[in-house]
Amino acid sequence: MFAIMLAAVLMLFAGAVWWDAPLQERPWLFIIYWLTCAALTCLGSLLAVFDLLLVRQKGRRLHRRLSNSVVHRPVPDKEK
Repeated sequence: MFAIMLAAVLMLFAGAVWWDAPLQERPWLFIIYWLTCAALTCLGSLLAVFDLLLVRQKGRRLHRRLSNSVVHRPVPDKEK
């Protein structure tokens, strides 16, 4: 995910600073370049959402396991 977002940011910077004039001279290359940059950004965002869902699922699973271990633990007698 980091590599995809890094590539998108580098494409954004390079397209805005260095390749602005060459891209504007060729309309099809311009469209393909910026669509690729947008696709990488969307892919990175979708991967981030997927990762968020996996982390939430793992957290719920751990919470459920901890809750079950606490609920089913025998209570020690305090008679002494």
